[in-house]
Amino acid sequence: AVTSPWAACTFYDMESAGTLQQWADGLRVAKNDQGEEQLLDADGYMIVSESDTAELRKSVDELMCCEGCSVLEVGFGLGKCAELIQQAKPKMHTIVECAPAVLQRLREWAKARSNVTVVEGTWQSCLPNLGSFDRIFFDASKNLEINVQEMQRCPDVQHRNLYLQALQREG
Repeated sequence: AVTSPWAACTFYDMESAGTLQQWADGLRVAKNDQGEEQLLDADGYMIVSESDTAELRKSVDELMCCEGCSVLEVGFGLGKCAELIQQAKPKMHTIVECAPAVLQRLREWAKARSNVTVVEGTWQSCLPNLGSFDRIFFDASKNLEINVQEMQRCPDVQHRNLYLQALQREG
């Protein structure tokens, strides 16, 4: 696995790093009463759990990854989607992650996968430097308000506008 060459993906203004990074800093992995892993936020709200596998598989299937394609994945979570994406044998699989607890797991997971690049930072701050991809996997609907707020910090006005236009079309 390759660590990101994009040092610019850290927040460009640490004083205004704000809500998304603060939220991500509070993420932790814990087991529920059934012994399944869950990713929880600082308030104990479940972000994803092992029991979400069927829903996650459906989302990845809709991505229609194919052998040799390039994939951008925003957020690693518990790694379930990344595993499913890897089954398609993409040429390049770039994963953007900003949560310290998740990054630790991601780095360990990526060691055995030469086609995986780990990009540390929020997707909004990294967006202008990421390049082009055949497929983009983005599952942050549970955190829409935080993502919209954070997108205002993206240094590229064109990317900010495109994101907001896409949300309006879906809304």
